[in-house]
Amino acid sequence: MFSRYLLVKIAFGVLLFTAACSVLKKEDPEKEIVAFLTTFQNTLSQPDEAILDLFDAKQSKESILSVVKILQNKEHEFILCTALYNQPQISKEETGIKVVIPVNFAPQNIEEDFHEETSITFWLKPGKDSFVITKVEGEEFYKSFASIRGNLEWSVERIRELKKREQIYTRAAELQQRYDSVIWFATHEKKNYYYVVKGSWTNYFYDDNPKSSDYTMGLVDEAGEVIIPVEYELIGTLAFEVPGMVEIKKEGKAGYFNLETRQLVIPAAYDMIIPYAQDNSFAIVKQDSIYGWIDRTYQYHEGFPSENSARWVKSFEFLPKNLKLQSDTRTFCEIPNQQGAGYGIIMPPSYLVTTGVFREIVGGISTTPVPLNGWTDYVETKGTLLQAVTDKINAVITTITERYIDGREEFYTYNRLTLVDGKQDTLAVSSFYTSGEIVFRKLNDSLLELKCDQDSPEGSEFDEYNMPVYTYFSMSEDLSVNSYTSHRSFPQSQFVKLDSTYLSGNFKVWTEEGERESKFLSLATITYMRDEILADYGFRFADATTQERFKYYNWYRPQYDKVEDFQEQLSDEDRHNLDFLNRMIEMLKSKPV
Repeated sequence: MFSRYLLVKIAFGVLLFTAACSVLKKEDPEKEIVAFLTTFQNTLSQPDEAILDLFDAKQSKESILSVVKILQNKEHEFILCTALYNQPQISKEETGIKVVIPVNFAPQNIEEDFHEETSITFWLKPGKDSFVITKVEGEEFYKSFASIRGNLEWSVERIRELKKREQIYTRAAELQQRYDSVIWFATHEKKNYYYVVKGSWTNYFYDDNPKSSDYTMGLVDEAGEVIIPVEYELIGTLAFEVPGMVEIKKEGKAGYFNLETRQLVIPAAYDMIIPYAQDNSFAIVKQDSIYGWIDRTYQYHEGFPSENSARWVKSFEFLPKNLKLQSDTRTFCEIPNQQGAGYGIIMPPSYLVTTGVFREIVGGISTTPVPLNGWTDYVETKGTLLQAVTDKINAVITTITERYIDGREEFYTYNRLTLVDGKQDTLAVSSFYTSGEIVFRKLNDSLLELKCDQDSPEGSEFDEYNMPVYTYFSMSEDLSVNSYTSHRSFPQSQFVKLDSTYLSGNFKVWTEEGERESKFLSLATITYMRDEILADYGFRFADATTQERFKYYNWYRPQYDKVEDFQEQLSDEDRHNLDFLNRMIEMLKSKPV
């Protein structure tokens, strides 16, 4: 320790001897530097100008003060910066005196225990009475600060967002004394509104059985004044499309309520209400299969206000091409507790629900800058296609994109399909996560096939990553339509007697050499298609790899060692397809494609 001190003293003696200031005469230059650092530390509590007097640097005032602000613990309320000014590493360099000060960053006022150890470097030269700082080197200092700031971001944002909601939560708890439940709150036009319920309610996003039917819902303001009486089954999104208005639902029918006048302006009597601000109208309404319209004085009229409006409705042009559900464009609800903070809930209007574009209640859209409980940034429609399916059935296909915030911030695109009859009545609704061409085929009077091409290499367990996806619907003479469900990866093997057209196509395959194209499904894929039928009937595979592949499916119940044991249980389609696929497998084994 003594030899190190002596070396430093000799080194600084050379510098200080040549400097024309009082510090030259000091016998302990290292001690004087520590004293200067103490002065610097004390000066941090003074105004900026006093701090800048300790600098003689070419760096800008802004860059110097940005460092100072962190050292003063004014940059981030949840980060504590501790600089060890009394433990510097001091060395004499050709360009001046280099002082490295250890720094520790740690959380404060927050329940986190990680920290960052780093340093900041000051370059000094003798000044009038002591020293001045000629340069600040803070790259590692900034990196460490940014690192702990990033680590704290979610926790800090949560604290800030919860603090914003404290009064809302308190008021919701107070209102809870007057109602059976305060299920949601929403802030609209800088006013807080509370969705209240009388009766039994299971919060929609906390339970697999989202809500009880034994309840009524209403809306009250911050003062507890009733805006909408507690007599409806659903209060919609505030001013979703029409300023000052909210859609309400009672006994399955939609109406409109005016938030300002607190009056029911359109009775809850319609299957859907489509805002239409043309031809002196306010909205077009539909009750069962009958259309009418509401004028601007809220009076009902039969039919359509004009031929253009009739065409607009019957061609489904009322479905928006670029409707975005995002917190900065819509008024979202939240559950009034910490668990619900940032989990945005929205109730789309009846015309979007009836046509199958959205569910009645959509949740999980983030309402905070940093996602807390909602992990979807937004949901957006990308246009609607009307396509004839049969001479009596049309398909309304809406493309929807969701942007998830999960570290990767990925986009997911899917299609919502609504089958409608000639009166635009909804027959069936389905979703499919593909984005290619859609082809409908009526296989017989009772079976409808939907084939949708896809082109996504992500997540495919088969050699071919762009195989088409098939969906099937049952049809009856009265035009009732139902979607068939299947746990098979290839539902076509369950509902259709296969031929080679179901195995042919323009397939893309990943290999070690790169991507290649194939006109026929691979042996492995066709074998899986065959094995999937066998597994559906409980066949126990002798091959360990195949048995292992199916055992994780909850529908698989192995019980038979021979096909003959369940031969009589096979449907006509499955019996045909087992025979057909076995022949294809033998052909590919003898003559590979």
